[in-house]
Amino acid sequence: ERSAFIVSVPALVDQMPAALNGKQIRQLASGGRHIALCTEEGEVYAWGRGVAGCLGVGATGCAGHPMPLRSLALGKVKITSLSCGAEHTCLLSDVGALYSCGAGKRGQLGLGHTDNSVLPQRVAGVRGGSATRCAASVSCGGYHTAVLLKDGSLFTCGAHDNGVLGHALAGGGGEWEDTRLTDCTTLGQVHTLSANTAPVSAVSAGGLHNLALTSKGLYGWGAGSWGRLGMGGDNKDKNVPTYIKAAAHLGGLCGVGAGWEHSLLLTVDGSVFQFGRLG
Repeated sequence: ERSAFIVSVPALVDQMPAALNGKQIRQLASGGRHIALCTEEGEVYAWGRGVAGCLGVGATGCAGHPMPLRSLALGKVKITSLSCGAEHTCLLSDVGALYSCGAGKRGQLGLGHTDNSVLPQRVAGVRGGSATRCAASVSCGGYHTAVLLKDGSLFTCGAHDNGVLGHALAGGGGEWEDTRLTDCTTLGQVHTLSANTAPVSAVSAGGLHNLALTSKGLYGWGAGSWGRLGMGGDNKDKNVPTYIKAAAHLGGLCGVGAGWEHSLLLTVDGSVFQFGRLG
């Protein structure tokens, strides 16, 4: 049931560092082969396979127990939430500043280049503490990242496979169309879900698709195979956020979750709905 690399039943993480004694864990996040946590005090620890530096501890090796993240970029920054992708990690501070580390080959770090980073680096496109461009949440997909700002606008970066970034261009007749299915190394706005037209309240980035909960309802985009976008019989990829009509009757949606090939919805009464590949 348990070996050095496989644990088939729930097992206590019994190698917590002494520095965590008596501290409350605020959030856990799991990536492709790594895990990260942040405490109520704003400290961050990570362990697992450090591919491309996704642990943020200054190296690319494996860590069998939680290791503290320390860098000049973080300094005394208090981290309040985090998210892990396949090979990257993003951290959000208490003032809405964003930091990233790990694999950058598809632009998922949002640092303006495709280099890997073994230590957390601040993402310049998010100005923490200011009235604008202040992040409210971050969600890491497989090889892309979605950042929700406090004004309800949404930005993405990284791999644009299957149209998952949703970076639309203005077309004729005032409509939006997407002709740029290329990776993006900096945060670009998902224009069709603007703070003025459809403010976003929650976002979840999956392996190759995203879900966004807005004032006008639920939207999905990216890979459509296996029904993960909830479009009924339409399993085509969507290059821009597309309204999910099937969710309109649910009412009271308060949470969304995008996995690799499936999706989950949570309502205020505690009901959970699922769609996509479930087996």
